[in-house]
Amino acid sequence: HIRSNSWCHSPDTVVYGMVPLTMKTLIHLIFLAFLLPSDGALIRAKATADKVKVLLCSEALCPDCEQYIQKTLFPAYNLLSEIIDLDMIPYGNALINTTAKTVECQHGAGECDANVWELCAVKWFPSDQHLPFMECLTHSLPMGYHDEPFDPKIFEDCSEKAGLWFSRLKSCHDKDAWAIQKDAADQTPDDHEYVPWVEINGSHIDEEKVDLVTAICDAYEGEFEGCSAMER
Repeated sequence: HIRSNSWCHSPDTVVYGMVPLTMKTLIHLIFLAFLLPSDGALIRAKATADKVKVLLCSEALCPDCEQYIQKTLFPAYNLLSEIIDLDMIPYGNALINTTAKTVECQHGAGECDANVWELCAVKWFPSDQHLPFMECLTHSLPMGYHDEPFDPKIFEDCSEKAGLWFSRLKSCHDKDAWAIQKDAADQTPDDHEYVPWVEINGSHIDEEKVDLVTAICDAYEGEFEGCSAMER
């Protein structure tokens, strides 16, 4: 499956694509500004139907995942969090050997280790904390191949910014690395072809062509101010 942009689309290929900040995303961000009072607190409109299930399969150190989280998912979540049931699986294209109990990651041992930190955040903290944690890491970690694990201080700093309890995060990272990666391997869709891989209510969307906010609003069966205001 070849895409017009270069994506982290195979376990043995590292590519450096970019997800542009589209005009639609800019419009959504401008709309978000109108939902913010002068003190910066986000006004939450009440959801009226079941939340839309949004799945993101990603991997640490992947430049394409970095761009998608920063420029697409994070702004969309800030705008529509009341109607999103977010499921993040930061495991991506890793290869697991359950006999030897080893995991080989596309961007080296540094990615595997960072994936574990992120998986622990997803396991122990809600979306409104683990997503900001992962977004912080996209700014703090160098993208691309890295042979060694990173300084835990990087993850501690991002955990503090996102409001995570670092001792809980570190305990999970130090004790449960194998189990949490195995669970992530089992949860990653068998038909995923690359990362970032996004599904809306169980159906894959083309991240290059589909605007995430629009897709979520189209899938939502209730009334939500964040969606309806953009239709006016």
